[in-house]
Amino acid sequence: MAEAFLRVLLENLNSLIQRKIGSLLGVEKQMEKFSSTLSTMCSVLEDAEERQLGDRVIKDWLKKLSDVSSELDDILDDCETEAFRLEYQGQDDRWTQKRLDQIANERMKFHLREVAGERQRPQIRQSRQTSSVITQPHVYGREEDQERIVGNEILGNVVNITLSNCRNCSELPPFWKLTSLRDLSISGMNSVRYIDNESHDGDFRRGLGCLERLNIVDLPNLERFSRQEGKEVFPCLSTLYAKNCKKLTLVGQVFPCLKSLHIEDLPNMELSMQDGKEMFPCLSRLYVDKCPKLALPVLGSIKELQVYESNEMVLNSISNLPGLTQLHISDNANMTSFPECMLRNLTSLQSLTIDRLPNLEVLPTDMLIGLSALEALDISFCNELKCLPEGIFSGSAPIKRIRIMGCRKMKLLPESFRGLTMLQSLELIDCSELEGFPTGLNNLISLKNLTMLGLEMGASGRNASVYALHAVHKLVALPGALQHIPSLESMRVSYFLGLASLPDWLGNLATLKELCVEGCPDLAYIPSSIKNLTNLRKLKIESCPKLEKRFENEAGEDWQKIAHIPDVYIGPSRSSSLLYAFKWWSSVATGRTDEHQNVAFSNNAHVKVFNNKEEAGLEDYLA
Repeated sequence: MAEAFLRVLLENLNSLIQRKIGSLLGVEKQMEKFSSTLSTMCSVLEDAEERQLGDRVIKDWLKKLSDVSSELDDILDDCETEAFRLEYQGQDDRWTQKRLDQIANERMKFHLREVAGERQRPQIRQSRQTSSVITQPHVYGREEDQERIVGNEILGNVVNITLSNCRNCSELPPFWKLTSLRDLSISGMNSVRYIDNESHDGDFRRGLGCLERLNIVDLPNLERFSRQEGKEVFPCLSTLYAKNCKKLTLVGQVFPCLKSLHIEDLPNMELSMQDGKEMFPCLSRLYVDKCPKLALPVLGSIKELQVYESNEMVLNSISNLPGLTQLHISDNANMTSFPECMLRNLTSLQSLTIDRLPNLEVLPTDMLIGLSALEALDISFCNELKCLPEGIFSGSAPIKRIRIMGCRKMKLLPESFRGLTMLQSLELIDCSELEGFPTGLNNLISLKNLTMLGLEMGASGRNASVYALHAVHKLVALPGALQHIPSLESMRVSYFLGLASLPDWLGNLATLKELCVEGCPDLAYIPSSIKNLTNLRKLKIESCPKLEKRFENEAGEDWQKIAHIPDVYIGPSRSSSLLYAFKWWSSVATGRTDEHQNVAFSNNAHVKVFNNKEEAGLEDYLA
């Protein structure tokens, strides 16, 4: 029994690896390691099962193997059904791998005999009643097979089914008989056209009436969920993930309880109401990616919308979502401007993210007009965007946070910027052409946190960025306009290779409580006016070697300038990888570079030094 279970588990794992699920979740190497370990274990299981009756130690070993395999099976179920929104917790899989490795090593002392060759294996696990994995194309060859498998009393309590790679199957089994089924994943079935089963009259009054989560991937001929238009096929469905279903359309169907919808690579996808009924009365989260025919109907319940590789129809219909609070528009190399009135009626919008639109040249002047609830604006990796429109901040939007990142041609912030009286946080990252700030920053009465980061950045994929260290920023002195910010409490200035000194006006920032300067190898001077900062509680200066000796604790010639500050650190980075990176920065500054030493930050949280593969944590401000 253990051998059959483990082989099905291995087949399911290898299927996930082949479909690049591991790459999507960032755990590809871990999955491959699991696969290798399981393959080794399978080769000795037949001998172990034959010997367990006369050897209690081997029996205990098989019990441990069964337990850890069940844990791994749960992890794979999560990966299969929740891949598009799973926040992967690496600790769990590392613990599982460690236990699996220990159990694999124990097999050596039993001198188990490896058995080669393929034998007929049962394809459905019967040891657990919480999930089922069906992977062989021949399983659903005849109607009597469907009755036998789905009608089997052993599956009566099944809540999770994964059906994959049955590419010759044209009809699905009668899932309506599984009255406990909550989670269904179907993938790699080329001939299936409908989810309901014609031979059973599409009877969904039982089983699928309780289904809560449905994942469908790579069903190229799937046209509809039900043959009958307007039918509530899934009355309790809350999460739907559909990807690479070329013919699928949801026209004329109603999903009364659906809360989360992810649709990706669906070239014929359309949405519309049925007889005046709203399709998704409870839908709150919508993810749209590569759906060229899609236009959004009026959907008052949606709170979060993510649009990737969007078409103009989708963008023009965003105004049909009056309850929207979060909007993310990303990944469109063809877009040079936004449609007019795209954000009209979005009076509840709180967060707007514009990301990876490399050819976007201009934003509408009135884009933010009427967004009376907007608090956060994030513009990233828009390479051709040279400036923000002059009047873009003239509306009544109560913006509290602005982040501009990777916009290397942006030269100016508009004069209307000084009207952001509710702005609390400003981040300017990798904007190497930015020449300065507008006058009148004394109007920014709420601005407490300022981050200026000269690190060169590049988008490497969705939800990930690569950070490389290059001397690209022109900043050699902090803009004088910053001294007029009346309420600034925290200022972070990082990775400007040409910055040689901090200005004398630094002492004018009377409200400053925390000052952080990092990665400025030429920085050699801090003004005496820093003594005036009586509210300054924390000073951190990392990887600025010219300052280390001058500000040595109680001995440096400039120590008295900062003796009043309770928390002071001046020295090298506390990360070994950052120390290596700094050596590289210094070589850049002196012109002595080694072309084989490539340093990059990646995935928002780690430093990677590719020549020795070191990794270390990076500060939270890069998160």
